[in-house]
Amino acid sequence: MIEIFGFFVGVQLTINFFASCYRIIDLWYCLNEHLVSILSRISINLLLIVICYLLGNEAFNSGLIAGQIFFSFYHLCIFWLGQLLVILLR
Repeated sequence: MIEIFGFFVGVQLTINFFASCYRIIDLWYCLNEHLVSILSRISINLLLIVICYLLGNEAFNSGLIAGQIFFSFYHLCIFWLGQLLVILLR
C-alpha cells in the first residue's frame, strides 16, 4: 500500500518539477526579471524530492522511483508522438 502512495507522490513531484523547468521556456522573453523565481521553484521541487527520498522507507522509495520513471517516460512518449503526428499531418 505504501508503494502505491509512493508511486503517486513520485508522479506528482515529477509533474511539479517538469512544470517548474518549463517556466524557463514560458518566460524566456523576460528571463532576467523572473530568473530568481524560476530557480527558486526548481530548487524547492528538487528539495521536496530529496526530502521524500530521505524520509521514505525502502517500499516508499521504490514506489517513488517507479512513479518518477513512469511519468518521465509518459511525458517523453507523448511529446515525441505529438511531434510525429504534427509531421505526418503536414
